Amino acid sequence: MLISGTIRGQLWLGFSSCCAYVVHLKGGDADDVINTLMLSGLLSMGFFYARWLKEIYRYYLFNPRFANLTFFKRLSGSLLIFGFLADRRCRFVRCFDIGQHWLACCEKAFHDQEFETFKQTIEQERIALDREIKIKRAELAKVTSWTSEQRQRQYQRTMKRVAQNLRTVIYQLNGDSLTMKDDRLSDVFHHHQHAIAHHRELIETAYAEQMLPIQDGKKLAMISPHQQSIEGKLLYLAALIRAESDNHYDRLDFKRSDFDSQRYVYIAARKGINLDHWDKHLPAINAYLGGQWMVEPLDGTSLILSQLKELPPLIPFKEEVLRKDQLFYGINVRSGEPYYNPIETLPHHLVVGQSGSGKSVFLKQTLASVLFNIEAFEKVYLVDLKGGVELAQYAALHERFELVDDYDQLPAIAAEIYQTMRQRLSYMRDKGETVYPDRHILFVVDEYAQINQFEPITRDEKFNHKQLLSHLNRISMLGRAAKVTIWAQLQKATIDNISASFRNNLQSKICFKVHSNYDAAIVFGSTEDLPGVTSLGGFQNLAKGRFIFSDDVSGNAAYLQATMMENPFRQANI
Repeated sequence: MLISGTIRGQLWLGFSSCCAYVVHLKGGDADDVINTLMLSGLLSMGFFYARWLKEIYRYYLFNPRFANLTFFKRLSGSLLIFGFLADRRCRFVRCFDIGQHWLACCEKAFHDQEFETFKQTIEQERIALDREIKIKRAELAKVTSWTSEQRQRQYQRTMKRVAQNLRTVIYQLNGDSLTMKDDRLSDVFHHHQHAIAHHRELIETAYAEQMLPIQDGKKLAMISPHQQSIEGKLLYLAALIRAESDNHYDRLDFKRSDFDSQRYVYIAARKGINLDHWDKHLPAINAYLGGQWMVEPLDGTSLILSQLKELPPLIPFKEEVLRKDQLFYGINVRSGEPYYNPIETLPHHLVVGQSGSGKSVFLKQTLASVLFNIEAFEKVYLVDLKGGVELAQYAALHERFELVDDYDQLPAIAAEIYQTMRQRLSYMRDKGETVYPDRHILFVVDEYAQINQFEPITRDEKFNHKQLLSHLNRISMLGRAAKVTIWAQLQKATIDNISASFRNNLQSKICFKVHSNYDAAIVFGSTEDLPGVTSLGGFQNLAKGRFIFSDDVSGNAAYLQATMMENPFRQANI
């Protein structure tokens, strides 16, 4: 076999030399001669034993065991082994089988070594995990047996460590420029507001890392009620009420919170925020932070926590709250400031509330604001079909106020207002105006349900009633641009009291106390994004004189309280 391999090797070498000599005779340079010699040799070898050559080359050239050898050494070794094992006739097949078996044994040994290493690594990790589980079980057994005093002391130690970590982060930012004392964390907020962007990000990251995932609810002790600063309490308020999503506490959003106006934004760490959970714990939040607080949704992952002003149950009306070209609505419960709406863009209004909820007080306040800005109104119709009991006292305040206390007068007045609106729209079209430039016409209806529920008997009454509802509906659709405004008040906005199309055309909605949230949902369509409602537990819990205002035109919404006036405008020289 060795002799046969040697002879074949000599033949291949002779064939390669002949090919190289031919290239030399044809004028090739040294590089061409060498390349020809190598390629012809490989070709002649592959011609006889291509399959065996392929396996030998693959083993020597690509096996990781020979990675430290150079390419030419691996190539030379493969040629030597190939020449030694080569044989004529059928012995080649036997040599090939021997080589295949050799390669398989080498690969198996290599993989067995890798598997053994991997097995040892897994075993080490399993032992470490078992050790950690034993430690956790021991800690859990210890914590479960703790008394409330032990839990409290452990929590105090945890809070001290958390505060120290935050102080350390800030200390590393500015060195000795900031000093934090005791457990007061208000400096975190103040430093965050005045720091550069990079430092603010570090503070936020340090705070987020303190809100660790919940491992076991039994480990959570109650927040200390002796926390010094309101800011420190707000940092870990979510931990107090255990507001969490996907085992992570909700946390304070530094960027969107406004500490000056006491408007704090909390954001869920993982999934959507649970607004109902915060609503349920509002009594605990009020006791912990002090005062009255409310939550309102901001988006799917965050909410707003804000403190309500301590307003008296009855706020006396004062002339100072009235403004020119502004309609006064009441006092904002959250800010304690007067709330206004511009008369120039005054939309239609729908006012709903059960008897005794404060609708009459609010209407009296509204008419005082209208009288203060009477120059902006061409006519104010006061419709009171209860014989003028509610609105008759206001009719004599100004010549532009007109009382309508009989249903038979309404169809003609509605037709007149409708024709006036048509004339104004025609004038606007000719002048190229989008809003009528002159004064407003205000059509105020107390207990609109009496109009909708009127039962005509004769043919003329049926025709007039149908025309009346048609004119009012058309005015609600087109009257805003022509400055013809409808102000409708009623106790329930059900389909029996007001048609759906007419109700939807009244863009500004005001809701006082009603029997259920369903009655309020008829007014607003949805009560989820309205301020203050969830904190109060529903519209049925609204105090007298307090209401929710929502304007579909501007998108504004507010929680307001109307002011109290004993007699019509007696307290103010209007």
